Amino acid sequence: MLIPATLKIGRQPYTVYEPHFSPMKGTYGAINYTMATLHIAKCCPHTGRLRSPRQRSETFWHEVVHGVLFDMNHPLWNDEKFVTHFARTLSNTINSARFE
Repeated sequence: MLIPATLKIGRQPYTVYEPHFSPMKGTYGAINYTMATLHIAKCCPHTGRLRSPRQRSETFWHEVVHGVLFDMNHPLWNDEKFVTHFARTLSNTINSARFE
């Protein structure tokens, strides 16, 4: 999956960055609601190795799920366990889509 450069979550436009490492040390990605940015790390913060496109895609959807729930003012917006499970399922669903 190609990671977009920009997207809108609700009415808020976000800019997506793909730095080598997330601005939040030890994480694979981050969303900043005030700055309206998503960061998807290209490299693993623990090993420094390049992450696969599938791993980066899953992180992208993880941050998007945080953003959608935050936009909805949903109480699970910051529940990492829920967001991780939902994003993994969403990413797998999108990656399984086939067009004829």
